Amino acid sequence: MFGKRSESMPAVVPALPSAPQLKIVSEQTSPAAVPKPETPAVTPQKAKAYYDLKKEIFAALLESIDVAHLAT
Repeated sequence: MFGKRSESMPAVVPALPSAPQLKIVSEQTSPAAVPKPETPAVTPQKAKAYYDLKKEIFAALLESIDVAHLAT
């Protein structure tokens, strides 16, 4: 019957082996310890060359697109 134990069953259940204790270690780094990537210096010559190239590419793109065809 439910809830009753027979004489042949042990009354105590053997304990399970305990899990190993884990040590929690905080590995937070301060912002000063993280190296910042170096950004390349932008000189006025590089900026002018970039915008000149950008204008050339944009002009070539507009010439290659058939605007009349897009309108239809």
